[in-house]
Amino acid sequence: MERRMQPGPRRDWSEVERTTFLGVDVTLVQPALGAQLGLPRGTGLVVERLAPRGPVAGVLKEHDVLTHLDDQILIDVRQLMVLVRNRKEGDEVMLTYLRGGTKAAAKVKLIAQDMPKYPLGGMPVPMPPRAFPRGGPGGPRSQPGPVEPAPEGSVAPDYPRPENPGQPVQPKSL
Repeated sequence: MERRMQPGPRRDWSEVERTTFLGVDVTLVQPALGAQLGLPRGTGLVVERLAPRGPVAGVLKEHDVLTHLDDQILIDVRQLMVLVRNRKEGDEVMLTYLRGGTKAAAKVKLIAQDMPKYPLGGMPVPMPPRAFPRGGPGGPRSQPGPVEPAPEGSVAPDYPRPENPGQPVQPKSL
């Protein structure tokens, strides 16, 4: 079963440039995940999406954590973009990554592809489509609707009910 990438938010493709391409969308590793994986604080990039015919297709999987490109520790999405775009088509790069907590490495040959040209300081990093419920920003259900009041006397299941209403609830150690 072939899985197709969903288009992200609209981009201005009026100016494109032919540049090297890795074929991966990434986000920063959240601190809790980094701590669980034993990564130095502020390092690593999580693979969110892969281009089906990109250089890393068949090598990386969604949710792998990239740690290095060649000898560079990956700390930022923009850093990865610059490292890739400063290479030439056909250059091989060594990617080091974690999958299921196990370290792995693979050589990948970069390809060239037409990509949007961004002004200095611009970021060609699309938001994942799932960040925009039903139709993208401004689409249906992107604005909060009316909130119905909770039934009287109900409380959130993870908060204890105060014994004396009007008195603050003291947190309990678990």
